[in-house]
Amino acid sequence: MFKTYKTINGIHKFSLTKIIQFDNTDPLKYYEHLYGLLKEDNDFGDIKIPKFDFKVKDTQLILNSEFIKGRQWQDDDLWHNSELVFNNLVLKDGDYSFKDYNAHNFISESETDDLYYVDFEGYDYCTIKERSHLLQEELDKVLSRLEPSLRDYRIRYKSKLL
Repeated sequence: MFKTYKTINGIHKFSLTKIIQFDNTDPLKYYEHLYGLLKEDNDFGDIKIPKFDFKVKDTQLILNSEFIKGRQWQDDDLWHNSELVFNNLVLKDGDYSFKDYNAHNFISESETDDLYYVDFEGYDYCTIKERSHLLQEELDKVLSRLEPSLRDYRIRYKSKLL
């Protein structure tokens, strides 16, 4: 599974392999079930997921996916685009969607500016109400991390006006 990018020097193909070693088969079976659902239910509106395949070998889950070349979101990206996340991931029909809204799980692709969610382990059973609560919790954390720098910025900006 490769993501292809064309440059002036040629064509570059990127892929990512993740191997998860489980201590027993119960969580392995659960993730196998989840990834099977995700493979079928991969429409998240304006937020894409990389194409992927997976297989189980003994007590390992082997995930092969496209590697998305781009910029990983930071807290301010999540803060300014929370409505996009809410509309496409939180309000997704059904009880399965992504529920880990950490900014680092999002990549803005370099060539297209398409937005990708890349942490497949964030896909799970979760009602819309629970997802809404989880996004609000993450945004509260983001605000608490951004607040000191915003306060510093306001202080510096005000001092220039005086």
